[in-house]
Amino acid sequence: MDEANIESHDLWANRRYYIAEKPEWKAAWIDRGVSMVLRDRNHPSIFSWSMGNETGWGANFDAMYKAMKALDPARPIHYESKTPAYANVLSRYDIISTMYPTLDDIVSLMNQDPSRPVIICEYAHTMGNSLGNFRKYWDLFYKYPRLQGGFNWDWVDQGLRSDGTGDGYWDIVNYIDGANTNDGLINPDRIPQPETHEFKKIIQNIRVRNISDGKLLINNLNFFTGLKNLKMDWEVIRNGYPVRSGSVEELNVNPQDSAEVSVPLGGDLLQQDGEYFLNIVFRTKTDLPYAAKGFDIASEQILLKGQTSSIPSAGVSGKPFQVTEGDIITIKGKEISICVDKTNGSIISYVFRGSEVVSDPLQPCFWRVPTDNDEGGGNGGYAERWRKAGLDHYSVRVRNLAFRTQDNGDVVMDVASDLVFVGERTMDFRGSYTFRTDGSIVFTMDLNLPDGFPPLARVGMQFAMPVSYDYIKWYGRGPFESYQDRKESAHVGLWSGAVSDQYFPYVMHQENGNKTDVRWIKITDDAETGLKITGTPLMEVNVQNYSRQALNLAKPSKRLFRGDKTYVNIDLRQMGLGGDDSWSPRVHEEYQLKEKSYRFGFVISPL
Repeated sequence: MDEANIESHDLWANRRYYIAEKPEWKAAWIDRGVSMVLRDRNHPSIFSWSMGNETGWGANFDAMYKAMKALDPARPIHYESKTPAYANVLSRYDIISTMYPTLDDIVSLMNQDPSRPVIICEYAHTMGNSLGNFRKYWDLFYKYPRLQGGFNWDWVDQGLRSDGTGDGYWDIVNYIDGANTNDGLINPDRIPQPETHEFKKIIQNIRVRNISDGKLLINNLNFFTGLKNLKMDWEVIRNGYPVRSGSVEELNVNPQDSAEVSVPLGGDLLQQDGEYFLNIVFRTKTDLPYAAKGFDIASEQILLKGQTSSIPSAGVSGKPFQVTEGDIITIKGKEISICVDKTNGSIISYVFRGSEVVSDPLQPCFWRVPTDNDEGGGNGGYAERWRKAGLDHYSVRVRNLAFRTQDNGDVVMDVASDLVFVGERTMDFRGSYTFRTDGSIVFTMDLNLPDGFPPLARVGMQFAMPVSYDYIKWYGRGPFESYQDRKESAHVGLWSGAVSDQYFPYVMHQENGNKTDVRWIKITDDAETGLKITGTPLMEVNVQNYSRQALNLAKPSKRLFRGDKTYVNIDLRQMGLGGDDSWSPRVHEEYQLKEKSYRFGFVISPL
């Protein structure tokens, strides 16, 4: 779509001054549209013209439309705006257009005028860590032929390099709509942001459906291009490890058609216990003008066989624990020493074979450093509501703390506490810690909330380890960050990397680096000692070499202090990112944490 880009947002939206109605501007209007058509009408890639947006209606646009149609009657002409601003009426001319609609709004617009297609001129606002629930838009586009897509806002962060006083770029804020200007899929220096993986996955033009017994239905959504220039590489993984692989070299699937393809999944391939996935990647067979040979055009992951998670069995038992009471309670075994602060019921130290592996308390956490979307919406936004509720800090009143020794020598600690927030509002926290003689800890928590809390940012636990534990390996979604409403592109597998590499430098410092649907994670040092944490059943994890407090302080200071410890968040869930827009709280309902009670658990095992 080629746009003349007539826009007068401030005059139209805030001052209600509509220059499209002013006759002294008519000649300039027509000249701009006619010049664009004369310059570009022989480019076959242009399917439509656009006069602009956010300027209101008026006779000048009518004259511009008429002049452009006289030069090129075939191509449709788009324009998005209404008078007054944001009026609940259809846009004019050849295409129904709007900005940042809800899913229901899009369908409603389509049904109001069956004679025109719907193209959203701006949607999926990718400011900072964003692009949540993008799949829902594309499900609608494919469901209704007259919903013909849209233009996400936008391609690149509009950032200027700082003068050396910060980590990278100035976070220029557009105070007209309360959003900053860094709303692209890639950073100002053209480094792709993690959300580009999701964008690519959702809009890919190949879909795969598992029919049965290795028969796959390949659907080619391209309108003009077959799949002959692609091959399909496939791999079966069991608990993350490859067990069988192959390629389908010939894909004779015509545009807008489908075909069956078979892969050998029979025999005893799936007989062993475990979780099995089929990973599929479509790659170019030759160099193309836009992609080198072997480029990944599309991908899919299909669950072949699930597995019920369970608490890992204990290893070789050590000698019985000795529990010493006091303000600091110690639980000691042959190779283990654990300290608990009696005043708050938290594990404050965990030493295994002489090495400290937990250096900061294991304690509940309900807050994240706000994303750009979290900050949107002013007093009604998530970030402001979290601040008012004091989710980033609370005090602990222990109601009961008791120990009991089981017949096998394990020691169980039960803690019941009030977590006290702003205004003496409390959460009821009950934690059970089973200290097993092999050194592992089985943890479960029950959390109950009264009315009055906003949707939580996360539900989970946090602690810190010495900075020498600087490497992670996990079985879950990866290798890049993922969130509940943005995880389709992050396939389940075995992934690994340095802790320092889990950070992504969004222009505005904010939450980043999360991992979803994690079965287990290992956090180790150079000698491969450390901790393994296993979810019961699944968990989200975020491991960084900076604290949440440091990340939050970097918002105004523009400098992030990193490298003092390894900080670990283990969550039942974290709230979704949203992305319908960035100036109102629009995380979809199913990705919010609004329940009144939660149960969560995991197992910590020494390595």
